[in-house]
Amino acid sequence: MNCILIFDQFNDILYTKCNKKFSKHVKKLGKLQGLISDEKDEDELSPNVLIQLFSPIVTSQRVMNCQFGNSYSSVQSLDGTNMIFDEYMGYLFVHIGMRDVNWLKRMLGLCITIVKHLCGPDVSMLKCDKSRSSLLSRLLDTWVLLQDSDQAVLVEAVEQLMVNTDLSLTTLRTLQDATEKLKAGTDCAKIHAMVLVDNKFLSLYSSRSAQDLTASDTMFLSLLSESFHLVPPESSNMHDNATESEDSDEFYSPENTPQDSPTMLRKTEPAQEEYNSPVAVSNLENLSSAEKINSGATSPTTKSLLVDNKLSCVNTEVIGGIRSYLVMLMGSGATYNPHAVHIATLEEGVNLILMFETGNSPIALGLHNVLYYLNIIQNVQLQRDVEALKHSFDNLDLSMKKVLESFRKNRPTKAEHQSCQSKLQSQWEFIRKKYVEYMKTLDTDCILRVESSTNYFVDTLKELLRFTCFDPGALLMGRTALLSVVEGVRHQLADFSEFLKVKALRNFTLGSYPLITDS
Repeated sequence: MNCILIFDQFNDILYTKCNKKFSKHVKKLGKLQGLISDEKDEDELSPNVLIQLFSPIVTSQRVMNCQFGNSYSSVQSLDGTNMIFDEYMGYLFVHIGMRDVNWLKRMLGLCITIVKHLCGPDVSMLKCDKSRSSLLSRLLDTWVLLQDSDQAVLVEAVEQLMVNTDLSLTTLRTLQDATEKLKAGTDCAKIHAMVLVDNKFLSLYSSRSAQDLTASDTMFLSLLSESFHLVPPESSNMHDNATESEDSDEFYSPENTPQDSPTMLRKTEPAQEEYNSPVAVSNLENLSSAEKINSGATSPTTKSLLVDNKLSCVNTEVIGGIRSYLVMLMGSGATYNPHAVHIATLEEGVNLILMFETGNSPIALGLHNVLYYLNIIQNVQLQRDVEALKHSFDNLDLSMKKVLESFRKNRPTKAEHQSCQSKLQSQWEFIRKKYVEYMKTLDTDCILRVESSTNYFVDTLKELLRFTCFDPGALLMGRTALLSVVEGVRHQLADFSEFLKVKALRNFTLGSYPLITDS
């Protein structure tokens, strides 16, 4: 059995990824406890059943954490099933499986890291944006496949592709020219350009004002570029595909030990593949912009926008074959900054990644810190520790001052954004007043008033986060210049593409490295 679950603060399930064996076992338990009717045979695993079954252990975990600060790290059952727990921004991540505890912890830590890149501090986006949760599943599948076949991924590193000096300089100059053209053709001055061969790093050029990428950023971008080649979009659904055995221990697409290399696996896929951007297009203005771009695209494929569950996803194959995402990258700062990431396949196995810093870094940092300290103060106030509450309140108050100051310096232009900002300020003034009153009088009624207002305050923060950091219009910025630059880089590196692919294949793998032997 294998399963990853993400619970919000109300013990509602935001995300589920499990195998058929786990699904079958949960359905059996649900029928025994009267949660599922014996006559009812559901193909899909009901989230309500999962909530009922896991509610006791999840509630116990939260009580241990909030009341005593001593939560579970793992629980082992008599049959050898391990259950791993971790938290991020008040959301509980649970990994259940029969494998070693350390491996399960490592996989859960990777899941949290990917969620940080995809959603920032707002993990609830996984529930309202199905394409984003699907991308999370696909990235997890990709990591499992690569860590079974690539030693660099196994040790959580990105391998440098070693080439001669002339080729290295040529690639770097090409990326520098591409970056300068993008700066001239767009309003963005903070740009990164990177070339990966398979999942190996070849070259990177960053504009002077752009923050340096961290190792975590590079690893995430490598997974992102490989995910659509190694794991087809339809194979990373909530449950496994139909070919999976019910007795299989793997809830990811690949087998434990793949027989083919990642490059060979690519060649077995269809030549034409649709790529959908995991970003919701939420207004008519962006829809009309996308349609105008589609009408001018050179691709002969059908020009359309995919609509699913009221979320519209840009069909990025139509727009020049470039896959586009809104993600958060760490940079050299202490938190994640919003970026528009565009991935173009120059040749089979050779990917060009272009990254634009799209949002305001101080606002993104401020909103992240407010949500972080708000989660801390909510835990502290349950313990009725006044001194700890004062310290947490000071941090929260300082973060809110920085956010409001950033908004004053960068006034939003859209009316709905201005309304949201005004609502945030009024909500904070009320909450702040009640916290100050409580610390003076210790009147518990003040805390009750704060708790009743906090949910609306958090919703407003998340709404502002999506306006400022996950605006789908950022993906359409400089599209003409982007298409031109991609074609230019493809032309300049065309003479070296075959050499780069062969060079990547000659690097050692787990099966070929002479010092690793079976025991």
